[in-house]
Amino acid sequence: AIWIYTSYSYMTIGNKVGEPNSWMAWVPVLNYYYMVKLARLSGWFTLIFLTVVIPFLGALIIVIFVVYLSMQIAKRRGFDEWLGLLTLVPIANLVLPGYLAFAEPTKKATSESPGDMKKSMDMAEEEGEEEMEE
Repeated sequence: AIWIYTSYSYMTIGNKVGEPNSWMAWVPVLNYYYMVKLARLSGWFTLIFLTVVIPFLGALIIVIFVVYLSMQIAKRRGFDEWLGLLTLVPIANLVLPGYLAFAEPTKKATSESPGDMKKSMDMAEEEGEEEMEE
């Protein structure tokens, strides 16, 4: 049931962001390649999933990489990329693919990153100072 849910969620995300070959979300191993494509990374990153053969190190690399992929997918869907950290939280990691697939991002989440927001605030302050001088 979890495989059906996550496959359908990633297929839906692919369709919403215009990523071709959304059927790949349904094929074991190929679905990892599709997640990499959803995150707009090189297909070579799929090799990281093959590091599972290295016991502890491989598992650690996979966890870090899946979190990174989730962050990039969230960003591409218009959500705050930090939402991808929910991959580390039990149960939330099962809800996240569906949320990214079926929820609509708010304007606040899609408008600017915190760094961009600070730049906008600085520019607004400068414009306000210019208006006061006139």
